[in-house]
Order: sequence, then structure tokens, then C-alpha cells
Amino acid sequence: MTDQLLCSVDMARFVAEGLLQVDGVVPEELNRAVIEEINTGVIGFKGFPYQPARLELGNYGRLKDVFALPALAGMVTSLLGSDPVLDHVAVHFNFKGGVGGQEWHSDDPAFDARPGFDVQFFYFPHETTLDMGGTLFLPASHTRHVDEFAVARYMNIRGQRQIVCPPGTVVATHHAIWHCGARPNRTDRDRFVVKVRLNRSGPLYRTWDTSDLESPEVTRILGAYPAFMDHEVSLDHLQRLRLWQRLTGDETFDTGQGVNQRLTGPP
Repeated sequence: MTDQLLCSVDMARFVAEGLLQVDGVVPEELNRAVIEEINTGVIGFKGFPYQPARLELGNYGRLKDVFALPALAGMVTSLLGSDPVLDHVAVHFNFKGGVGGQEWHSDDPAFDARPGFDVQFFYFPHETTLDMGGTLFLPASHTRHVDEFAVARYMNIRGQRQIVCPPGTVVATHHAIWHCGARPNRTDRDRFVVKVRLNRSGPLYRTWDTSDLESPEVTRILGAYPAFMDHEVSLDHLQRLRLWQRLTGDETFDTGQGVNQRLTGPP
């Protein structure tokens, strides 16, 4: 089967919000197999291999089959190119009756303000209800560079999105997005999520389906104002703009705010 590449509208949404969510993309039989391998220790943290994912994912049982699904393989290629590197695999638990896990944080330390990005795939193999305390993300926060737990003092942030999803859902995020697992699990079932971080192995240039590259929706998405943003929003738009220009090779692209026009003058 042919991998299902993302379109330009999806890529623009990732650049603008720092995440893409695909509900129920993994079939139930595969979800059950993955849960069994989590319980037996086949899938879990095994260090940082930093080797091609096409080779290393074979050490994590059926997880390799998850990322071989056409929709996920196409997403990986679109976001990271043809041969990404496996950074690590981890399973994060929020046990039944638990009060929650990590506070708000970014997986982007102070020394790491690179223009490129890694992608973290959060795979929920079982249904995640609101009472289970699914992972919280703050869309568009990836352009606000912070040192890991520097934002841990916050509790709720306008525009936050808590994951409530059917089994087999995958959320792909920019490595610098703010997120947390600090909501209690009020059910009698353990909740867990498999996190797979992949690194790009080379420069990215139009690695997705660009047939809709000129869609007005692309400009609209890249110029949107997320709920939490304040008077410094132009700085966020500038970072989105530069990233989109880098990914597309179009240095003349601008948003409705005219950020590029103000910096460089007319084309």
C-alpha cells in the first residue's frame, strides 16, 4: 500500500499549532497486541539508540507495525523525511486513582533553540476518557522557547487541549510543544501512552504532498491567533513564517500580518 502523505494544509497546521491528531488510525487487533507487549516489557524505554528508525523499531515488537501503517508512515515521511532516526521509546503511565504525572513542560532545554524540529508521536492504544486524565497540550506553544520545566508553575492555560480519544489515536507534536500529564486518573483503569521520538536525518524540503501548496487555507492557518497568545504574537508569527519558508523554499511567502514584508521589504 502507498504511504499517505500529509497535504500542505496539514503541514501548515503542524507549523502553526505544533501538533496533529489522528483518531483511531491503529486497528484494534494491533492495539491489543501492543498493550500485551507493554505488559510483558517488549515495548518500553531501552535507552537512546540514535539509529535509523526503520531498523531500530524492530526491537519494539508490534510498534514497528504501527509505524508501517500507510497513514502513519506517510505522516512520518511528511514531517521528517525518508529516513528518520529513532531517538527513544517510552511508556508513560497514569495509574488508576493517580493524582497525575509531570507538570507543564517542554522537551526543549535552554540550549536547544534550533530552527529544525524532532517529532514526538504520542500513541494511545486504548480509549482515553476525560476522567482518565489524558495528556494536556498547548497548541502553538512550540514557538515560545522555554527551558523544560520553567512553566511547571502553571495549572491551566487558555487554549489547552486535553486528549480524549478512541483507541488507536496518534498525536504528532513538535518537540518543543508545552505539555503535561498532571491530571488525575479518576477511573479504575490504568492509563498509558506510548511516546516515540524521531529525529530528522537531513534537511527537510517539500517532503509532503504539495499539490495544495497555494491553498488560501495555508495562509489562514499560519496567520491565526491562538487563544493564549498576547501582544508578542508577532514573534510567534515570525517563527512560523521562517519555518514555512524553510520547508517550502519560498522566501517570499508572507502571512496576512505582513511580517515578511516589514522585515525584508517588497519582493
